[in-house]
Amino acid sequence: MNESKEGHLIKLEFGNQKRFGRSLLLTLLWCLGTASGAFAERWISHGPEGGRIVRFAIDPANPTILYAAAGFGGVFKGEDAGSSWRAINVGLGGSFDVRALAIDPVATNTIYAGSASGIETAFKSDDGGESWRAIGGLSTQLLDLAIDPVTRTTVYAATGAGVYKTDDGGESWRPTNAGLTDTLVFALAIDSTTPSTLYAGTGGGGHAFKSDDGGATWRNIGIGLSSSIFVLAIDPSTTSTLYAGSLGSGVFKSVNGGEVWTSFGVGIDIFIYALAIDPVTPTTIYGGARGGAYKVEREGDWRSISTGLPPNAEVWALAIDFRAPSSVYLGDYDFGAFKSDNGGGNWRAINTGLNATEVRTVAIDPITASTAYAGTNRVGVYKTDDAGQSWRPVNVGLTAGPVDCLAVDPATAATLYAGTFNGGVFKSEDAGASWRPINTGLSVASVLTLAVDPVLPSTVYAGTYGGGAFKSENGGENWGPINTGLTETLITDLAIDSGTPSTLYAGTSGGGIFKSENGGDGWRSINVGFSYPYVSALAIDPNVPSTLYASGNGLFKTDDGGESWRFIFSGLTYSISAVAIDPVTPGTVYLASYWSGVFKTEDGGENWRPMSTGLSVRTVSSLAIDSAGSTLYAGAVGGGVFSTALP
Repeated sequence: MNESKEGHLIKLEFGNQKRFGRSLLLTLLWCLGTASGAFAERWISHGPEGGRIVRFAIDPANPTILYAAAGFGGVFKGEDAGSSWRAINVGLGGSFDVRALAIDPVATNTIYAGSASGIETAFKSDDGGESWRAIGGLSTQLLDLAIDPVTRTTVYAATGAGVYKTDDGGESWRPTNAGLTDTLVFALAIDSTTPSTLYAGTGGGGHAFKSDDGGATWRNIGIGLSSSIFVLAIDPSTTSTLYAGSLGSGVFKSVNGGEVWTSFGVGIDIFIYALAIDPVTPTTIYGGARGGAYKVEREGDWRSISTGLPPNAEVWALAIDFRAPSSVYLGDYDFGAFKSDNGGGNWRAINTGLNATEVRTVAIDPITASTAYAGTNRVGVYKTDDAGQSWRPVNVGLTAGPVDCLAVDPATAATLYAGTFNGGVFKSEDAGASWRPINTGLSVASVLTLAVDPVLPSTVYAGTYGGGAFKSENGGENWGPINTGLTETLITDLAIDSGTPSTLYAGTSGGGIFKSENGGDGWRSINVGFSYPYVSALAIDPNVPSTLYASGNGLFKTDDGGESWRFIFSGLTYSISAVAIDPVTPGTVYLASYWSGVFKTEDGGENWRPMSTGLSVRTVSSLAIDSAGSTLYAGAVGGGVFSTALP
């Protein structure tokens, strides 16, 4: 399917657009009044393994040590040629989206990382990634980094606001954009023999630029280029030879320092995200693309080398072992890391410990609490039968994604529903072993939320992206719209009153909250005191159904079934993603944020405390608590599924 470069830029910057919003600064004040010996929650994660890998960096002194930029998952380190990984995010803060890595070529414990989001976006480690610190106050979107190989304290950063330069190892940065008419800079490359010569690949009409004076001035070198340039690679043996990967026109080559470009080879996808040149045989080049992995040798045509990769692989990272060039590492946009030991002849997954899967939703089996399901961005549904200790994919017949919501039949736990973006609803009647689409009457393909009637489980509700709400009374076999009185049709969440299932609530994007007291046949707005029109989460107290919580630029609460709302969490203005209410302990509520982890209240929302110990990432998208109130799961964008035992 043909996609625009603008569409790819949106994906690069924000990833999951379903619920992400522009976020403000967290200012949370809380009292440490915990009694001595109180139970301390700690999160652990065992997967699902894999996730988004957008960049590799190999230690120049020891190629068995490599680092992976995992977007919202932060940075991972492998010390055994990728056989196992561990997250190394201490000091990166909670709002990272790591897109860039660069290692000092001599002092290889010195590493730079760049984030595409956050209050500060440039980070540095002096101990091989074990700890990080923000450097230089750089706050713009950072997409690539390049270190001067001679003057190693000189580093360049490609950003959404042009090129920045530091001469003191990142302690201070300055823009260096004279002549750079395109300020969205995707890629940088330095001539290793003449480090004052730099190249920039951009997202504007100029496509590529060159500087001959260390970035002081730039000039356009886009002759022959026809699309935005996302990645650049310089031939290590002949530095006047360059390759450029574009967003829409394949690969280009220049043999005169970028002055003139020509299309390079046929047979490769037109959207190129990664290039790697064999350091021993520079005529051998690897390409990572929307359509998988490719290889070209001796100026021939590109050929696909995707054996062992997922069918819908999207390759964003490539790296070659400089001592054994037949060993190649590959990073997929959602399926994690892969390795080939025969020059791309075949690949195998190397995801042990790489818990960076983008999880969008979590659902727990209502009968067997150790069984849970996770819906992901592009890798379908995962299942655990041992309370999250191990996960396995359960996707037979699930032909669409991302999976934005899951619902389990409360009476027949083997029956599951999955709502997908662009694929409608799928149903499994064998605990996820197989799926089939159930979209008759469902006129909108993107389903953001599902709810099952707890008394009549054959009644299922679906909230859609732009089509309003739908209802099925035969387990999803047929659907019909239920939008009378519903003036906003982008439904972000649905909640059913377990005591009176004909009463349900809908959170919307633009219209606030609506309520139906007749099974969806009619709706009315219930926004008195609810001052924000965009709702990302709704939750009903299972013991007191007139009590609800709703997120809207903070958290609101009602004690009268939505007739009036009050603001109860003004300290957290980051985008709230989920709310979960303890079914056993009254007044205990959990809240998740896309940027700040998890928070807990034990007094119905009057006081909150952070509950993020053990969360290696803070981009939490979903929460689920078992019926006994003993285990809480948190799905994270870039972190897989975390779980914690509850008191």
